[in-house]
Amino acid sequence: MPSAGDGGTPSGEAAPDGGTTGVDLHRSVRSFALIGGLGGAAAVLTAVALLLGKSPVDWFGDSAAPSPTTSSPTEPSTSAPGTTPPAAVAASRASAVTIQQPTTHDGEQVDVEQCQEFRGTARLADGFTLWLAGHTKADPRYALYTEASVSPATGRWTATAQLGGPGEAGQSFEVVAVAVPADVADYLRGITDSNSRQLLQNKDGTGSSVGLFNPALPPGSDTGHSDTVTVRRAEAPPNC
Repeated sequence: MPSAGDGGTPSGEAAPDGGTTGVDLHRSVRSFALIGGLGGAAAVLTAVALLLGKSPVDWFGDSAAPSPTTSSPTEPSTSAPGTTPPAAVAASRASAVTIQQPTTHDGEQVDVEQCQEFRGTARLADGFTLWLAGHTKADPRYALYTEASVSPATGRWTATAQLGGPGEAGQSFEVVAVAVPADVADYLRGITDSNSRQLLQNKDGTGSSVGLFNPALPPGSDTGHSDTVTVRRAEAPPNC
């Protein structure tokens, strides 16, 4: 027959989960002083918690108990002194390109010559060169026009692009200034047709070219940091 505790509650009273506590909690707390006062507090809490089927850390909630997925204090932090955040590293490796001339006026396209000079600014990532490419609405393939000359001191660049052939006067051209990996540009510049004619001009802009066309820009081009302008080729005799 179960004995009654000091509060009149049987020590064998059923617990919510169907078992029994096996101890009068009131009696255990009253025995606090007998097991060492504050020095035995940890033992009391642990014993009571285990009898209730809980870990001691469960009593304090998430604010006091460390999460099992919490990163170790020894793991490196991305914001630790002397380190560069990943976003800043990515930005330092990216190119920034603008086309300043020619440009649109009040949303209207400007007329340009067949061989037209373009100007702008560029900050190129290491291992990249700046190129002009473009296409018409009638032909979505990109023509790789020429490499731009970029000033290391000011970042300003210039390049003269030949926009289409003799029969394309009056056409609108979307021209893009884009950073292209230098090794890719060198490879493309060395391509010739079956008659050994270059498809692209020389790096210094000299020499004739047949033209290199592709639906996509050269592999590895930094299209995320390029700039474009749409111009209209004037109804005028070719100047190339």
